[in-house]
Parts: sequence; structure tokens; C-alpha cells
Amino acid sequence: MAFDFGTRRIGVAVGHPSIGRGQGIGIVRAKDGQPDFVALEKLVSEWRPEGFVLGMPGLNSESTSDLKKKILQFGEVLTQMFNIPVSYVDETLSTEESIFRMHQPGEQIAKGKKTDERNKISAGIILETYFSQLNG
Repeated sequence: MAFDFGTRRIGVAVGHPSIGRGQGIGIVRAKDGQPDFVALEKLVSEWRPEGFVLGMPGLNSESTSDLKKKILQFGEVLTQMFNIPVSYVDETLSTEESIFRMHQPGEQIAKGKKTDERNKISAGIILETYFSQLNG
């Protein structure tokens, strides 16, 4: 299960390494970076992931931003709540790729749902990045 972490919404995706694809399944709302833990627990209970993957901007950069700190804190919370391992991947360009995918022919997304859809697609891209690194 992968997450595109944000302080207001967290995109969620699932997939399997044998397929190598991620599919956005939902959004967990957050307030000031604190996720809706009831919604998060429901998704984890439903999908029963073997691991979590979090997108990290500039993963290999030595700089530490507030967002990086919040993502690391979220990873720690996931580990404590579910006792499931957390991995991090560089999410550079995942938003741009999700916007590109949203504008493919045949994609019709309601105006008010574009941000949610972008976050779900970004979570799927983060998971696909993780799978590609596994298969190396």
C-alpha cells in the first residue's frame, strides 16, 4: 500500500510486485498533517497490505524540510499502529506524471475531484517506482 502524503489529503494506492502497477484506491483526509486514523484503519483492514511505501520528495537530498519531517512521522505512526514495514521512495515528478495521466484521451474527471484523483494517481506512481526498484 502506497501513500502520497499531504497535510490535507493523502492519496492511497495498492498493487502487487508481480504486476508492477499501482492503482489509486482512495483518499484519507488530514488536518494539519494528522490523518483521519479511522479511515486509514479501515483501508488497511480491507486491503491487508504486507508493506507500506511512502513517497518522499528529494529522498536522496540531505536537506530536511517540514514536509519530509511530517512524512517520516507518518511512517513511524504507520509502523506503530500496524506493525507493518515502511519503505520510502523518491516521489520526484510523481505529481507531474499524475497530471499527464489525468489528461489522457478518454479521462473525464469532475472538476471538484481533480485534486483527489491526482493524489490517488500519484500514490500509484509512487508504488510503481517502488516496484521498479525491487525488480531493478
